[in-house]
Amino acid sequence: MTNLVFEKQSKVFLSKAHQHSSGAACEQETAIGKSVAGNTSKIHMAVDACGLPIHFSVTGGEVHDCKEAPKLVAELPKGDYIVADRGYDSEALRLQIKDKGAVPVIPRKKRIQLGEMMKWIGVSTNIAISLKMCLQDLSISERSPRDMTNSNEILKALSLWLAPFYGYLCEMATAPSYTYQYLILHAAVIEKNNQAIILPGKPGAGKSTLCAALVCSGWRLLSDEMAVIDPATLELLPVVRPVSLKNESINIITEFSPEAEFGDAFFDTAKGTVSHLKPPEESVMNNCRRAKANAIIFPQFIAHADTKLVEKSRAETVLELAQNSFNYSVLGSQGFEVLCTLVTGIDCFEFEYSRLPEAMDLFETLVEKTSK
Repeated sequence: MTNLVFEKQSKVFLSKAHQHSSGAACEQETAIGKSVAGNTSKIHMAVDACGLPIHFSVTGGEVHDCKEAPKLVAELPKGDYIVADRGYDSEALRLQIKDKGAVPVIPRKKRIQLGEMMKWIGVSTNIAISLKMCLQDLSISERSPRDMTNSNEILKALSLWLAPFYGYLCEMATAPSYTYQYLILHAAVIEKNNQAIILPGKPGAGKSTLCAALVCSGWRLLSDEMAVIDPATLELLPVVRPVSLKNESINIITEFSPEAEFGDAFFDTAKGTVSHLKPPEESVMNNCRRAKANAIIFPQFIAHADTKLVEKSRAETVLELAQNSFNYSVLGSQGFEVLCTLVTGIDCFEFEYSRLPEAMDLFETLVEKTSK
């Protein structure tokens, strides 16, 4: 992640996130304080326009944003704008930002209009939401107390989540639940030889395991979690981030591809043991290159099952994709039309597998057949 540099970006954002937590008694400051919600901690973070972390600190949940913000601003590199939400409404902070040669974009407590700049406030809000999700995945909660001042431990986890993910969020500028300009499916997306394949699936279907194996076999990763479709062009937008694997899937991919690089494993989370597979550098660097879907395959891992690919009707495919969409109901008739147009002219399958080498051979054959 250290070689990901976005030199052309000149905006910087401040964000915050609360997380319930409790720690064992010790003399060291644990950054756990009392607030309305009980024992809480707050992460104060500055990121660049692509969402890559620049600097952060952890305090008790009762510490006001404006009290910690000057420390963050002092660590920021040169930029054109520094954007934050209303929690950072402070004239002293605005003066500090101006002293750094940047323009402060901070809404005041009373209602104001910032025009196009308001969309960057949405990025800040999304960072806070995803930080909460990350900490929940790490079981930093009352059930699993940790010392919240351990910056190295937290930064390792946050870097896996934030580094590739927020470059895409800057384009969308809102969380998936509120991104109405795209149709978003719960699916992995991979590509080879300009042949993109959508892999929709419910949790536990083996979607991420199959995606990880394909990525380790030379396929380009667009996403292991969401297929983002532009209704105007039907193109797939990349959402490249580390592939999240759980429990036995970690061992399966480690045995399948010994050279695969994983982050630290986190135990006893709500989903069991979780670890993240590092995405290929080429996939990350091509994060702005869109793709066209050539096939939709619904994977299902079944222990000891034979490898089997069966054609699926387009009508069934549309119905199942709608069930696997994050915002289909919000888009209404437009979402239906997008799905109907998407499945027209491409192959749709159901896929059962248990042996990854056989699955890889089948996908290679499928790509070669489609390319001709």
